[in-house]
Amino acid sequence: MSVRKEIETLKKAGVISNQIAVDIIQYYQQDSKKSGNSLMTVLAIFGGSLVGLGIILILAHNWDNLSRMVRTIIAFVPLVVAQSLSVYTLLKKQDSQPWREGISTFLFFSVGACMSLVSQIYNIPGDVTTFLAVWLLLCLPIVYIMKSSIVSMLYIVGVTYYGCETIYWSSYQVAKLHWFWIGFIGILPYYYHLIKSNSVGYFTRLHHWVLAIVLIVLLATIAKQNDSVMFVGYTSLFGFFFLLGGTVLFDKTRAYKFVGSLGTIIMALIMSYNDVWEHLTTFYRGQILSQEFIVSYGITLLALAIFLYQIKIKGIRGVEPIQIFFLVFATMFMFEELKPIGALMVNLFLIGAGGYQIVKGIRQDDLRVLNYGILIILVLILCRFFDDSLTFVLKGTLFMLTGVGCIVLNYRLLKKRQTDEA
Repeated sequence: MSVRKEIETLKKAGVISNQIAVDIIQYYQQDSKKSGNSLMTVLAIFGGSLVGLGIILILAHNWDNLSRMVRTIIAFVPLVVAQSLSVYTLLKKQDSQPWREGISTFLFFSVGACMSLVSQIYNIPGDVTTFLAVWLLLCLPIVYIMKSSIVSMLYIVGVTYYGCETIYWSSYQVAKLHWFWIGFIGILPYYYHLIKSNSVGYFTRLHHWVLAIVLIVLLATIAKQNDSVMFVGYTSLFGFFFLLGGTVLFDKTRAYKFVGSLGTIIMALIMSYNDVWEHLTTFYRGQILSQEFIVSYGITLLALAIFLYQIKIKGIRGVEPIQIFFLVFATMFMFEELKPIGALMVNLFLIGAGGYQIVKGIRQDDLRVLNYGILIILVLILCRFFDDSLTFVLKGTLFMLTGVGCIVLNYRLLKKRQTDEA
C-alpha cells in the first residue's frame, strides 16, 4: 500500500487532520527528492570518472602512431573540456551538486592525465612523490572553487599515499615529510566548511572517518629515533578523538568517539603485558627536544584542554575511564619509578572500563553498550590466557565466570525490557 493511500485512509477515519496529512506528504516528497539528488550525485561522480578513464584508454590504443605535436594537443583536450564545463557549472549549475561533483571529478583526473602524458611525451624526469605533490597542489583549488566533496576525498587519499610513499614505502625522506603535513592542513578549512554547512551530510560523515584513519596511519611518520614516545602519541591521539566526539561540533557523528574508544582499548590491551613496559625506553631529558616528544605531548595537551573544558561543562560525574587513560599513561611514561606497576595499572583500567560499560548498558537499557563492556573484559581475559604467570585453573575459572556473567547480564536486561513493555 502506498503512503498516499494510507494517509487518505487515516484522514477519512479521523485519525489525522487535513493539515497533518499535507505535512506528511510534503515530508515524503522532500525525502524522495533528497534520495534522488544523492543518486544523481553518485552517478555524476562515476560518470565523470569513467569518461576521463575512457578517454585515456582510447588514446592509449593508437598513442605510438601519433606525432609529438598531435599527442601534446590531445593531452590538453580533456583538460580544456573539463575546465570549460567547470566554468559552465559555476555560471549556470552552481546549485546542482551532481553537476559540481561530476565535473570536478572529471577535472581532477584530467589534470593528472595531462601531467602524465606531457611528462611521457617530452621525457620529463621525476618520481611518484613529485608527480603527486604537483598534481594535488594544482587540484586543491578545485575543492574550494567547485565546493566538491568528492575531490576533497580524492585529495586526502592522494596526500595519504604521498605520506606513505615518502616514509613507509621508500627510503625515509625527511625533506619531503613537511610537504605532507602542509598538504594535509590545506584541506582542513573545507572540512570545517562541511561541518558548519551540513553536519549530518553523507560526505561530512565520510570525512570524519577518513581523516581519523589518515591521522592514525600517518602519525607514525614523525617517529625517527625515540619510538617509545609514540606510545604516548597514539594513546593521546585516541583520547583526543574520544573527547572530540563529545564536543558540540562533533556530537552528531559517532566516528571520532568510536575510533577513540576502540583505539584506547587496543592500546591498553597491548600495554597490559609486562614485557611491553620492560622494553619501553627510559625517559630522559634529551627526549624533550625530539619531534616525537613535542608532537606526542602536544596532542596530550590538546586532549587535556578538551577534557578540562568538558569537566567544566558537565562536571566530574560525567567522566568515563576511557577519557583519562591517555593522561595516566603519559604521566607514567615520564616517571621510571611507575613503570614496574604499569601493566597492573593498565589491567585495572581495562577492568574498570569494561565494568563501566556494563553498568552504563544496564542503566541505558542498551545491549550494544552492555556487550561492549563484556567484550572488553573477555578480550582482557583472553590476553591473560597467553600469560605464563597465571595457572590453567585460574585461566579456566576466569573464562567460566565471564561466560556466566555474559549470559546472566544479557538475560536480565532482556527480562527487564519485557517487563517494561508489559
